[in-house]
Amino acid sequence: MAVPRAGCWLPITAFLGLYQIIFSLRVLQQHGTLSITSSVPPAIEAGISLIWGVVFVILVLGLLQRRLWAGRWVSWLIVGFISYKAIYIVLFAQADYDRGRVPFLLVMTSLILIIPLVIAIRDARQLIDSR
Repeated sequence: MAVPRAGCWLPITAFLGLYQIIFSLRVLQQHGTLSITSSVPPAIEAGISLIWGVVFVILVLGLLQRRLWAGRWVSWLIVGFISYKAIYIVLFAQADYDRGRVPFLLVMTSLILIIPLVIAIRDARQLIDSR
């Protein structure tokens, strides 16, 4: 099986990795300075964001090196990340504004997930067929 090219996944994963690492630092930095309360402790929120950031950075490095595992996992990890963020908002939204946008968020997330999910399933079928 040929090694997949990074294509459009490289800038997407690079952006997500950088964003998650910056977000984790921002959560720790702004804890206590804002009057916003969260139901999730900042250390846990920062830790989860940092883990996602590191996973995406590793994925970017794999895509740059044209590793077969990176091409296989990129679409599945993006699907997982988008699903995680949607579930996070549904479970931990406290403000009325956030609660009011949950149905819209779920519809839009479902529509957005169609593309990477179709690609992931197509790649999985190609992998199975090539064996």
